[in-house]
Amino acid sequence: MLRKISIENFYSIKDKQVLDLAVLSNAPDLPCFAVNKEISAIRIPKIVSIFGANASGKTTVLRALGFLQWFLVNSFNQPPANNLPMTPFADRDGQNGISRFEVEFDNDLIEGEKPCIYRYSLELRHDPGYKNPRKLRLNPIVKSESLDFAPEGKFRRLFHREADQIKDSSEFRIKLKEYPSHTFRDNASVIATLFQYNHAISKDFMWLLSTVHTNVPLMQKYDFDLNKTIEYYASNDGVLKKLNNKIRMLDLGIDEVVISTNFNHVPMPLFKHSGLNNELGYEFESQGTQKFIKLFPLINHTLESGGLLVLDELDNDIHPALMPEIIGWFHDERTNPHNAQLFMACHNASLLEHLEKEEIYFTEKTPDGRTQVYGLKDITGVRRVDNFYKKYLGGVLGAVPNIG
Repeated sequence: MLRKISIENFYSIKDKQVLDLAVLSNAPDLPCFAVNKEISAIRIPKIVSIFGANASGKTTVLRALGFLQWFLVNSFNQPPANNLPMTPFADRDGQNGISRFEVEFDNDLIEGEKPCIYRYSLELRHDPGYKNPRKLRLNPIVKSESLDFAPEGKFRRLFHREADQIKDSSEFRIKLKEYPSHTFRDNASVIATLFQYNHAISKDFMWLLSTVHTNVPLMQKYDFDLNKTIEYYASNDGVLKKLNNKIRMLDLGIDEVVISTNFNHVPMPLFKHSGLNNELGYEFESQGTQKFIKLFPLINHTLESGGLLVLDELDNDIHPALMPEIIGWFHDERTNPHNAQLFMACHNASLLEHLEKEEIYFTEKTPDGRTQVYGLKDITGVRRVDNFYKKYLGGVLGAVPNIG
């Protein structure tokens, strides 16, 4: 599970913003919190929701997670001369400064070591005039990168990279002399690079990252491909059965979704409705139902794998009746046995009625355009029995749009 996120100098975030997801010890035991007793007694929410006005930075928080996933998985696959796909805060200090990212998470990446907390850190240096030794102009470039772990409760280093100088540990096990010159590039992660050489921990890290799914990987929100989704249903009958079970329970007027083929033998979904003699095509369904059909395989896979699902504007895409149900799937240990997490940016304030205060974060901008992130749990005087929905709309919690 993701435990902590730190972001600095990334798009509209200038100053360091930290989302520490740890639930305070005096909070009641609730099904929306998960704990890995092998690691610690600290509980972590299964859902993290971010509310705020338009352009306040909600998507920026999620995009930071998408960028880190891309950097760790795909950065080695880009050409050596490519710039990294991110932008610092748009002032002089930001554009000539350092962008910093840090995440803490649970896992058992090292064979023979017990599960523990890991911490990955990345610093990117912005310098428009910088040239590396191969005369390639890159911006930004990797200033430092490190991976730590805490098998005995205190963090110790697995590897640390400063520019092109790398120091590893006995657990990380790399022999730098065996790698060709310029293996570790200014625009690529050590993890992504070592994966090409079948490095054991990097391979396990890469598998972990395969359980992270997002619709905001880099620059723009991504809409999942319908054709690929339908092909997935056609070849995974068990997932289609689960979809139909959920749709019947949700009482959307749909009796069943079936996968047929058109005259070109291409799979296509058809919808059987109560009281209708003919099945309807995908194009006749509501936008909310269409989005749910696309997203369900990812939701189902995340719940089954114990992964992380990061979705922007989920409540805009999904039928309002479905959102409390999806929240409930992540809360319930029967449908979420591996403590999967859902991170979502939201506009629909009514969802606040279905969330605990530890699951709720807000973004708002300062007059000079800097995004600030804060948790409802950090606001003094907010009680668990309060009506968060009314307080938010009344402006008590901040992060609401100014109208008029």
